[in-house]
Amino acid sequence: MIILTLPLLIFLFNKEKAILDIENRMLGEYGKNNDDYYLFQGFFNKFNDSHGLRESFITIDSFTKLYFFQDSPSSNVIKGKNGWFFYNFPNDRIIENMNGEIPFSVNELVTWRNSLESKYLYLEAMDIRYFFFITPNKHSIYPEYIPETYGALQGTTRYEELNRDLLNNNIVTLLNPSTILNDIKFNHRCYNKTDTHWNEYGAFHASRYLCEEINKYFKLKTVNYSNYSVEYTESPSGDLADLIGCSSILNEIKIKTFLDDEELISFSDINLSNSLVILRSLNPSSQYKALVFHDSMFVNMRNYFSRNFAEVIYIHRDFVLNEFQDTINHFKPDLIVEQIGERKLNYLPVDDTSKITYPKSYFKCNYKYSMNAKITSVNHLTLKKHRFCLELLSYGNDPYFEISDLVPLENDGEIRISCMLFSPASTVAKLYYTNKGNSFFEESHVVKSTLQKGFNNFTFEIRSNSMIEKIRFDPGECSGKFKLFSFEVLTH
Repeated sequence: MIILTLPLLIFLFNKEKAILDIENRMLGEYGKNNDDYYLFQGFFNKFNDSHGLRESFITIDSFTKLYFFQDSPSSNVIKGKNGWFFYNFPNDRIIENMNGEIPFSVNELVTWRNSLESKYLYLEAMDIRYFFFITPNKHSIYPEYIPETYGALQGTTRYEELNRDLLNNNIVTLLNPSTILNDIKFNHRCYNKTDTHWNEYGAFHASRYLCEEINKYFKLKTVNYSNYSVEYTESPSGDLADLIGCSSILNEIKIKTFLDDEELISFSDINLSNSLVILRSLNPSSQYKALVFHDSMFVNMRNYFSRNFAEVIYIHRDFVLNEFQDTINHFKPDLIVEQIGERKLNYLPVDDTSKITYPKSYFKCNYKYSMNAKITSVNHLTLKKHRFCLELLSYGNDPYFEISDLVPLENDGEIRISCMLFSPASTVAKLYYTNKGNSFFEESHVVKSTLQKGFNNFTFEIRSNSMIEKIRFDPGECSGKFKLFSFEVLTH
C-alpha cells in the first residue's frame, strides 16, 4: 500500500519542478491541452506526467532495458556498439537517408538549389560572400558503430545529391568537414558517445577546415592550428542519455582541445529590436566581420572560429533571408556563414524568396544603379528579366547587345567594366567599344575574358586614347542560357 500511495503523496506535497531533468523537457508538456485541463482531467494529466518517483521509475526501467536486454530504452535513440548512441528521431529519417532510400524529388532539389543560389546572388550583389556549411551527422562519421540490423548504410545520401547538383551549376559550393573528420577520428574521438554533438576536438578541426575554405577568398589572420593539445575529462553524459532516461547511470569521457597560443576573445550579448538576443565576439588583432547563422553544432566552434575575425555576430537561428535583410544591412558583414546539420536536408528550406528585396537594376555606373541604361541592337538573343538576373537566351554563335546611356559622356577613354555572369559553357566574353567620331564596332577595339561553365566574376579593362562613346557586350560564342547578374561601369 505504501508503494502505491507514495508517488501520489510526493506529487501533492513536494515542491513542483519546472523541468524534468531526466527527459530534458518542460513539466506538463505531455497532454497539456487547454480542452483537457478542466476539473479532474487536468489533475490526472499533470499527475501522469510528473508524479512522485517518476524519474526513479524511468531510470530503473531504462537500466533494465539497456543492461539486461541490451536494447535502447527509447525508439528515438539507437544503442550502438562499444557504448555509442545515435539520434534516431523518425521525422529526420537519418538511417533511411544513409541507405539511399529517400532521394530528392526533382522539385525538392530545385527548391534547395534556388534557395541557396538566391542567397548567394543577393549577397554577392552587396559584396558579401556567402558560405554554406553542413555539419555531418554523427552517423556519417561513425557508421561502424551502428548495428548491422540498420542496413549497409552505403546508399547515395541527400547531401551527395545536392552537392552534385550544385557542382553542375558552379554557383554555391557545399562545405562539409567529413573528409577531415574521417582522417582525424583515428587519433582522437571527435564526437561524444552519449550526445548528438561533436566534442571540442571535432569542433576544432571543423573550424580549421571552414577557415581554410574562407581563406581562399579573404586573407585571414594566420592562426597556427598545428600546435594544440588535448585533454580527456570525465563529464556528465549528453543529450542522448537524457532521451533514454539514463543520465544518472551513464557518463562521458569528453575531449577538450587547447591551442598553445590561446588568445583572449571577448564575447557579449546584443539585444536586437525584434527581441532576438545574439552573441558577438571581438578580436582586435584580426580583421573582417562575419555573420554566422547556426544551430547547436556551432557552439563548440565559436572559440576557434572567432580567432580569425575582428568581429563575429552569432545568430542561433535558421538563415531566412527576407527576415534578416535589416540585420545584414545594419551589421554590414564581409561574409555570411550559414551552418545547418546534415539531417536538415531531409526537410525543405524555410525561406521565402518572393519577399526578398532585389537590386533595382542589373546595370551600374560608378557604384550607383543606372536607371537610364537601355539595351539596343540585340542579335541572336532573347532577353527575360528575373528578380535577380537578366536571362540571355542565345540561339546562335554570335549573341550580343548594345547598351546605351550607361557610359558617362565625360570619360577620358579609360574605363573598367565589372561583370557577374553565369555561362552555360566554357567560352569567351567580349566587349566592343567605339571612340568619338567612329560609330562602327571593329575587332581592333575589343577586350576579351575567358569564361568557365557556371558562375563568373570578371573585369574588362579599356585603355583608349579618346573618349568612349558606345559599348557592345557579347556574353559568349555559343548557344544556351546565360544569366547576367550585374554589369558595372567604373570611370575612376
